[in-house]
Amino acid sequence: MKPNETFPISAISPKVAHEFYDSIRGKTFNKTKVIVSSHNYQLTPSMEDLGNLVARIQATGADIVKIATTALDITDVARMFQIMVHSQVRRLCLEIEF
Repeated sequence: MKPNETFPISAISPKVAHEFYDSIRGKTFNKTKVIVSSHNYQLTPSMEDLGNLVARIQATGADIVKIATTALDITDVARMFQIMVHSQVRRLCLEIEF
């Protein structure tokens, strides 16, 4: 992908990722990017759970991994930044709500 390049995007939940990929296989252009996202509006999971979540989303074949959580205190924000720094995901999107 080149800077400022645009492409079609589809955003889906990890729960339906495999069915979604099956439904579009052979029907889309190679430039279509898929965001697989997880939203937790109650809390920010532990580092171990966040790491497992990133791995599970990555295993779906996502082009972009998105994790949205709710921070209850500043340590939750620190965990999200840690997962971003230590993750081997090329495209990781984080959303933190207070």
